[in-house]
Amino acid sequence: MNRYSTFLESSRPTRLARLALKVADGYISLRHPRQPWPPLTMMYEGPSSRWVYHRNGLAYLDHLKELAGLTPASRIFDIGCGLGRKTWPLAGYLETGEYLGVDPREEAVEWCRRSLSSRDRKLKFRHIDVQNGYYAPNGSHDAAAITLPADDDRYDIVMANSVFTHMLPGEIANYLGECSRILAPGGRLLCTFFMSPDSPAALGPISASPRYTFPYERDGYRVQHDNCDEHVVNYRESDVREMCDSAGIRLLDIKWGSWRGNARYLDFQDIVLGEKP
Repeated sequence: MNRYSTFLESSRPTRLARLALKVADGYISLRHPRQPWPPLTMMYEGPSSRWVYHRNGLAYLDHLKELAGLTPASRIFDIGCGLGRKTWPLAGYLETGEYLGVDPREEAVEWCRRSLSSRDRKLKFRHIDVQNGYYAPNGSHDAAAITLPADDDRYDIVMANSVFTHMLPGEIANYLGECSRILAPGGRLLCTFFMSPDSPAALGPISASPRYTFPYERDGYRVQHDNCDEHVVNYRESDVREMCDSAGIRLLDIKWGSWRGNARYLDFQDIVLGEKP
């Protein structure tokens, strides 16, 4: 991820960035005329932009290959598939593998079925009726108690991108337990958080102001917005490590994100890589 991309992908784009995105969107549409694009009005994961949608998908494909060992034979479970931002590069990629994405937004799941499953039958999507104060305030089921729709020990990779950044401690603990249950032994968990490191020195040099400051303290976490805890949530590294350990997931690595202004990073959010022993 470079500075130019970070500038364009900001969740609070400047007027210049919005103009640049319009140009980039036009270019990417002409370059990839056959790619299915969600309507801009439906996009809720980052900026409403085709260029960002396309670039994020390719970047996450690289993460899956390099960090989680993705191959055409991989079985993948995607928590929070959204509008297929991380899924579309998998169309035609999987051979003997499989993919199941779940999301609390039914309209997003329906779009993915129409636009992505129709192109590759190995890509399947399912709506989960779970409550979340930010994404699904009218959901019926408690995220702290829900069982994910997957068999035990089935998946080689479970990913949860920008999911735990919108969840509370009891909910994350349940989801991590579910990730451990459905992962095959040796399977990888690739998920993201906003975390405060145990040692600030781990971040390296800081070159910009942080995107979020998390000014409001709660019991075991901090939030950016006082009127909705799940909008953006921050956890201590030590607490994330403890939650992973309690769920039976061995934390392998942390790739610190650019959101706090550090000069060296792999992506915007903090990537946590875990493994089921």
